[in-house]
Amino acid sequence: MESAYDAVVVGSGFGGGIVACRLAEHGWHVCVLERGRRFGPGDYPDRPEQAPRMFWHARHNPGGMFDLRIMKDVAVMTGAGVGGGSLVYANVQLRAPDDVFDDPAWPASLDAASLRPYYDRTEAALDPRTTPADPPLPKVRAFDAMAARAGLESERLPIAVHFGEDRLHCRRLRRLSPALGTRFSGNGDALSLAIDPQEPGVAGARTEYGPTMTSRIDLDADQGMMVADGGLPQSFGGLLQIVRGISAITGLGRVALRAKDLAARAGLSDRQVTHRNVTLDRRMAPVGDTLVFLNIGRDAADGRMRLTWPFRCLDIRWSKAASAALFDRMRRVAGELAQASGATSFFALDAGPLGKFITVHPLGGCPMSDDPRMGVVDEHGAVHGYDGLVVLDGSIVPTSLGVNPSKTIAALAERGVETLIARGRP
Repeated sequence: MESAYDAVVVGSGFGGGIVACRLAEHGWHVCVLERGRRFGPGDYPDRPEQAPRMFWHARHNPGGMFDLRIMKDVAVMTGAGVGGGSLVYANVQLRAPDDVFDDPAWPASLDAASLRPYYDRTEAALDPRTTPADPPLPKVRAFDAMAARAGLESERLPIAVHFGEDRLHCRRLRRLSPALGTRFSGNGDALSLAIDPQEPGVAGARTEYGPTMTSRIDLDADQGMMVADGGLPQSFGGLLQIVRGISAITGLGRVALRAKDLAARAGLSDRQVTHRNVTLDRRMAPVGDTLVFLNIGRDAADGRMRLTWPFRCLDIRWSKAASAALFDRMRRVAGELAQASGATSFFALDAGPLGKFITVHPLGGCPMSDDPRMGVVDEHGAVHGYDGLVVLDGSIVPTSLGVNPSKTIAALAERGVETLIARGRP
């Protein structure tokens, strides 16, 4: 939750959901409050024994769907969850008869004619249609026969049900650029070590003192990279053993970490590492006198964010192939620096307990560009095709920077917000 919104919508049913959607389409900052959870296609009960768990209760069963209230003269059942009343309705889409609005209880300015264009709008969104004749349904046949025997005529109801191949029932932001998710960059991050330096003036660096980073070697002009010094508190020196791939994590945490990695590889990506996954071996010895370097360079920025199949979890596909020359230069420079120090070189591009590339400077995914086909936002962070929707963070940076990115991100935000303020509130 944030401290301020342009609008707060309570409930996400046919009233609140539509209000929130239209306000958001016009660029408003909207908060939707809903008491229940989101339900997916496989969350609805299909066996009798499941039914009791579907009744919602704020304390005893907050994951339920149906809120049944018994009053003195009536019992009321409503939906509890994202979608509100749509969770408990039968998909029927019918317009009220014209003469309903003749009742004086309605405001004088509201009648069937004035409401007609808004009916049209709901139908454009929900696309109601009658049940197809094929395959034939016994219940339809029986209903028709019953009506005929009573001297009446039956007709098919327009219902908001999609008949056909699976699809997403509702999408927002359909006009987003195909560049969404592209241009991901790790900003050329790579860690390297110079272990146990022996040369005079290099030995005894005591990297546990002072700021984490104080200096750099600028090799941008001819190498497209820089090398910055790093530091760790003395008690954290043993963490460098993990960087070197030494089995320093013990207990069930090691198993859980491996399990999460396997799950991510299988498509259940975006697994979070918690404190329970990292229990360090107390016998782990620090590596002693070691220089720590953070290498930052201009990688290819050709990674892509995606939703995995079949689990639709956030994942990032990134290959070292297009950036191999950069990392080869980094490895060579790390070796030269270690040699000059009389130290043992260790280049940690794929180091750590999982043996994979790690970045602390993720960029891209929502890149800026003048061409909507090549970028999601314009030069001010405004999303192409969506007036009032603005992105201002590291995701809009369309390339690696070759330096720590925080200042550039801050400058882009300052520039973008200045333009946004000049345009005025939505």
